[in-house]
Amino acid sequence: DGVKLRREDAARAIQTLLESSRTSSLRSSGLQGLVASQYADLTSEIVEDQWRRSRSAENTLLWGGASGLWMSSRAQFGIDDETAVVSDLTDRVVASRDHAEREHSTLAIMDLAYTCAIERRPLGALGGASLGRGLLEMMRSARQKSVFSACWAAAWMCQAGWSPRGQLLEELNDAAFSAWTEVLKGELRTFGAWAFAELPWPRSPDEMRARDTWGRAEFVERERKRAFGPDRSPRNMGVAFLKAHVLLGGPMTQDEMELLASELPPTVNGRAGRRLQRRLRQG
Repeated sequence: DGVKLRREDAARAIQTLLESSRTSSLRSSGLQGLVASQYADLTSEIVEDQWRRSRSAENTLLWGGASGLWMSSRAQFGIDDETAVVSDLTDRVVASRDHAEREHSTLAIMDLAYTCAIERRPLGALGGASLGRGLLEMMRSARQKSVFSACWAAAWMCQAGWSPRGQLLEELNDAAFSAWTEVLKGELRTFGAWAFAELPWPRSPDEMRARDTWGRAEFVERERKRAFGPDRSPRNMGVAFLKAHVLLGGPMTQDEMELLASELPPTVNGRAGRRLQRRLRQG
């Protein structure tokens, strides 16, 4: 920050820094340190522009992670009241008519929830029903990036202890199931499955039953391979697959489902894994 660079050189350096970071290593990239620097506004422009331009799943994931970390860092800069930060972000998620602003705010919520989950801190204001309704509306959007952002936020919120109830829970399960099986494309579909896996189970999956996706044998077999094959996804695809199988029925026997559940990696034995094991024990 002590060096005055030409704008184009600074922009090239910041973009190269971020593009060379995997999503999982963004926190060690130095991005947060730019919040208080003379390049903060320029970094915002780059993150927002690259998010808008991203088309592939890889770039959407990279710049979605960068947006979440950057926007949450900027939102918290100089403010000690986390409740006020969450309230402002929630207002943007719920009320903004600007798609990009809603997505950036949702990704910031995702980043805050990630921190709560990793540090085992209570969600606090992040658990509000109004935010849940805002995420539901985004999951039902026709925009891939809106659906993806909402699913990513919901997954981490649930891992941090979020437990929506009643009709909101029923509708979130249906929306996440739809995001996984019908809406999201390519690798982004795994984020719909992840949100569906992490959400508490619905009391009545009638809305899910109204969709014909699970009735297609080729789809179920393909998802089984994605969930339990050698190239399995790390994002709780196995829990999502078995949860859908229990709720909607399928060709597997109880013993077959229990055998697959026993193959789930230890990393998914959190709340989602425990809920699944309880349901399988109930038969």
